[in-house]
Amino acid sequence: MKKISLTIITLFVLMSCNTPRYKKLVLNYDSFNFEIFTGLEFRNRGLDKDGNIILLIFEKNSLVYNSTIIVDKKSENIVSVETIKGNPKEQQFLKTMVSEFIKINVPYLKVDYEQNVFINPDNFEHYNLVRINDPKTFFRNKNLNNFKKIIDRWYLRD
Repeated sequence: MKKISLTIITLFVLMSCNTPRYKKLVLNYDSFNFEIFTGLEFRNRGLDKDGNIILLIFEKNSLVYNSTIIVDKKSENIVSVETIKGNPKEQQFLKTMVSEFIKINVPYLKVDYEQNVFINPDNFEHYNLVRINDPKTFFRNKNLNNFKKIIDRWYLRD
């Protein structure tokens, strides 16, 4: 009986290690409140020469990034903020936002004003995972022909 239990536990652990990243995100962030990111788009551009995280933050309808933020990878402290246009966000709010984004641990995150969430767990270029807040307004404005519904309000690009 112990061998069977141990085998089942081992199989479960092995299977959970092979779970696609998007499934883990869906499970972990299905009820997460992304409101702090409303109207913003985050792109994790990797690490600088010192091993700090380079984040670009875009505001809605902006073709150029508004801020480049360098974050210490270990402490999550903001090392520097370079604002391209507009005023930088209040420092504590920015720190909270950046810390939350780093915890989510994705290269791309965007939240529109209707609280629809766009994520790419693999790279920073385009979203391939969408959590829809209100299907009535979303489908009126967006085309999801290349997406398939995976669970409730989550869609994945084919």
